[in-house]
This record gives sequence, structure tokens and C-alpha cells, in this order.
Amino acid sequence: TWLRQKVMATTEKIVDKIPGIAKSSMDDPDMPRWVSRGKDRAIDAAWPDVRSEILWEMAVLLDRHPNQDEPTEKGCDCFRAFFRYHMFPYDKS
Repeated sequence: TWLRQKVMATTEKIVDKIPGIAKSSMDDPDMPRWVSRGKDRAIDAAWPDVRSEILWEMAVLLDRHPNQDEPTEKGCDCFRAFFRYHMFPYDKS
């Protein structure tokens, strides 16, 4: 539990730096000021949900037991079949 708390605390510190990095990486000197403010507001509006999802997934990853492996059987690959059918349709008749 001590290690889990340390990892979560470090993750929170790192995750809290991401909005500033995202804002500065998308900054453009030729961008109009109102567009820049809109970009920053959009990042600020979406960030609480993104942050909570990242921290939740990290907690789930840390709480997972080692014997809880992924299922070995592959399920139906419906997405790939759908896209292949629509990208490469053909009639065998």
C-alpha cells in the first residue's frame, strides 16, 4: 500500500503538469488572441474529466492482481470486419 500511495502521488504530480504542457505545445505566435483563449478554455474545461479518468485507470492498474490475466481467447473482431467490408467490398458471384 505504501508503494501504491507513492505511485499515485507521483502520478498526480505528473498529470497536473499536462494541461500547461498541452497549452504551450499548441501555442502559435500567429494565432489570434481570441483563438488562443478559446483553446485554453477548452483544455481547462475538459481537463477535470481527463484527469479523473487517468487517475482511475492508474488505480485500476495498480489494484489488479497478478493472477488476473487477460482472457486468452480472442473475441469477434467485428470492427476490423466492418472496415474491411466497407473499404474493400466485392461480390463473389
